[in-house]
Amino acid sequence: MTARWQEQVSLKPYNTFGIDVKARYFTQARNDDELREALSQARQRGVAVLVMGGGSNLLLTRDVDALVLHVASRGRRVLSDDAGRVVVEAEAGEPWHPFVQWSLQQGFCGLENLSLIPGTVGAAPMQNVGAYGVEIKDVFAGLTALDRETGELRDFSLEDCAFGYRDSLFKRNPGRWLILRVRFALSHSLQAIWTTARCVSAWPNRACRRRLRRPSAMPSAVFAVRSCQTRPSWVMPGAFSRTRWCPLNGWCAFARRIQGWWRIRRVMAGRSWRQAG
Repeated sequence: MTARWQEQVSLKPYNTFGIDVKARYFTQARNDDELREALSQARQRGVAVLVMGGGSNLLLTRDVDALVLHVASRGRRVLSDDAGRVVVEAEAGEPWHPFVQWSLQQGFCGLENLSLIPGTVGAAPMQNVGAYGVEIKDVFAGLTALDRETGELRDFSLEDCAFGYRDSLFKRNPGRWLILRVRFALSHSLQAIWTTARCVSAWPNRACRRRLRRPSAMPSAVFAVRSCQTRPSWVMPGAFSRTRWCPLNGWCAFARRIQGWWRIRRVMAGRSWRQAG
């Protein structure tokens, strides 16, 4: 076994739930060459591979009898800045929220609604992460991925990724593609998108809402909302569920079914209130 492969390594520091299970083998890859080498060695030895980024969309219930390949690549750069359109690129192992903060510090707008999402840059396109009216596809400029079947690199455009609601080509083909770096199209002007009432209510008056002219406004509102949902000491895992869409006729049928239940609940609540009084 190579020196870079460790045995019986605890994965507690590598998953946001902090579950203390062990990986049979563990290695970190900080660049493309190390990723290729780790995959090649695993293939030669017949060892299964579990690729991990931030470990936020992973619930570990037992020891992992495989090679855990932790993507630890770092790097973020400006590729172009022309006529208000800025293209930035980040390595897959970059933690997502610090990357968003970095883009705002540079004066680039577009990612502010996606603040405080756990995980890494490389995992974001997998399920087209989104929050408060913005999804990855809205700011996507391209990515580079490794084909684990052929070992070749491929650049993906927006159309190639076939993004859907919390979905993508990569999610529908698990184990095929390993995202190496992602590119985003940002701008110097802020176009705030407020689609959640709780975000709007985070600003109590017009004077506060005038701060929307600053790119830092949305992260502040997002932080205020999510701080009400979690304790400061908590580390947020990723989302394991999706909002369900219901056709109008289905919703009407559902409303008719719960109408009687709602009336019973109101009566019971009234009785409880009178008894308490």
